[in-house]
Amino acid sequence: MPTLGEFITHARKYGFRKRIVTLEGGPRGRDRIVYLWRDADHFAELPGVQQSDRLTRDTVETLCRQLGIPGEDFGV
Repeated sequence: MPTLGEFITHARKYGFRKRIVTLEGGPRGRDRIVYLWRDADHFAELPGVQQSDRLTRDTVETLCRQLGIPGEDFGV
């Protein structure tokens, strides 16, 4: 399975960009959401792991399904 960084790099080929949103004043103070975004119909929040961490098969399948990226690109 790919690392998070490898997944993000590959997703760029499909027009996705990594975005970061910081929310102020929530119950925990400042929250940060990191996600891949192409348009209103194609986006997914990324798991809270390091870019060098390997993703699980389930995570790759979920991200591919949410983003519309063929799972075959990652062997799933």
